[in-house]
This record gives sequence, C-alpha cells and structure tokens, in this order.
Amino acid sequence: MATTKKDVAKKNDAELPVPLEEFEGMEGQGFEDTDKDAYAIPFLRVLQSNSPQCNEDEDSYIKGAKPGMMFNTITGDLYGKEVEIIPVHYTRDFVEWRPNRGGFVQSHGSDPAILERVEKIDDKNNQILDNGNVIQDTRNHYILIADKLVDGPVIFSLNSTGVRHSRKWMTLLSNLVLPNSTKKAPMFAGVWRVSTVQNENDDGKWYQVGNKSMTAIEYVRWVNSRELDAARGARKLITSGTTRADYDSLRDSDNKPKEEDIPF
Repeated sequence: MATTKKDVAKKNDAELPVPLEEFEGMEGQGFEDTDKDAYAIPFLRVLQSNSPQCNEDEDSYIKGAKPGMMFNTITGDLYGKEVEIIPVHYTRDFVEWRPNRGGFVQSHGSDPAILERVEKIDDKNNQILDNGNVIQDTRNHYILIADKLVDGPVIFSLNSTGVRHSRKWMTLLSNLVLPNSTKKAPMFAGVWRVSTVQNENDDGKWYQVGNKSMTAIEYVRWVNSRELDAARGARKLITSGTTRADYDSLRDSDNKPKEEDIPF
C-alpha cells in the first residue's frame, strides 16, 4: 500500500522512538543533491459538473466531490467551495497545451515571445500556435492551505476568465500594509478566503472564483507565527529551483487531461 501525505502527517505527530537530541545537526541532510525534478507541486483545482472526480463511474472519482468544490490534484483532498489560503509566491507562465485538451506540452515561462507564434484565435477564444497547439496566459499563485500546512505548497492556477480575478487579487495583495506602519506587507503576511461562484453563459454553467462583477477572494487576517514559518519555508523551496509544477497531475489515470476551469 502506498504511503500518502496523510500517513506522513500522522507519523510527524507521533513520538520519536529515540531522543530528539539524536537528530541534532542533521536537519535537511540527505537532500543536498535534489533538483527541480525531485519534487512536484500539486494544483488546487475547481471541480466542474463534467469533472471525472464528480462521476462515480470514473476511476478518478472522489467520494463526496461536487461541482464548485476545490481539491488537491495529488492527494485528492477536498476543500469545499470555500478555503482559507496563504499566498507565498507568484509567476506568470505561458503554458502550451495540445489541442482539444490533448495534454500538457511545456511551460514557456514568463517570456511573452511565444505569442509571436500565435496564428489565430479560435471560436472559444483560444490562442492557436503555428504548430496547432494552444498557448494559455496562466497566472500561478503558489499558496499554502491555512489549516493543512503539512501538505506544503499548492499551485492555484488562474487562466482564461480567471485572469481578471488574479489581477484583482494581486492589486489587493500589493495594497496590504503592515499594521502601525507604512511598510508594504510581504505577500505571505495574510490569510485569504477563496470561494467559488457559479457562472453562466449561452454555452453552459461553470464555477470560478468570481464572476464578471466581483472576485470572491477576500482578506481574513494576519498570519500567526506557525503560518509565517511555513510560508517562509515554502517560498524558499519554490524560489530555490528544487521543485516544479506537477502538470502530470492535471491528467487522469486514462491519460486524458482533466477539465479546465471553464468546461467549454
């Protein structure tokens, strides 16, 4: 039986069979030669009505999963339609996908030069490259789940209609000032509540973190000491280059890509 993150968390809470002092000076040993392929950061995704995690007949079905809920693409943990998170880092990535949700190709990073290869925009507003693949302007927010710090960083990825909500959230983050000072707060200084909202147009219904008139992301409180330590550690891991986004987790067991934020 495979060991899950939940199993590891339980072991972390258990008492050591040897005195803690025996581990003095050994912190982090054994991980010296790790690189970005050694760790994979999962995604926080919003379930849609056609997501296989909501279908009992699919291998990737998650018990209790319903449209509008958020979940971890690696652990399968469900977070409901509302979750409190701590943002720790942000990147803008131009991500290339095969057509018709045929799977991840590569991330071109933040360099917009790839857009020079866009040949057309299809009827679904997708930007199509000269090789027939789709390029998406993707805003990746690296976050911690406030009540699941042990799970480590997760990527909250916003593209398409989600980009407007990413921009609004970044504006709110940049305006946050530390109490009793004029100092701009670091990104990871606050806990934020993210909620999903049902959207609708002529093509159907889907869930997103807001709609045309509002963004369902709001400030809740300042982080406590434990959360601040976790955020610093997560940011160090992310910016050190020893981890990568786990785009493979955006595929189902039958090798089909999972649904995007908008199911059309």
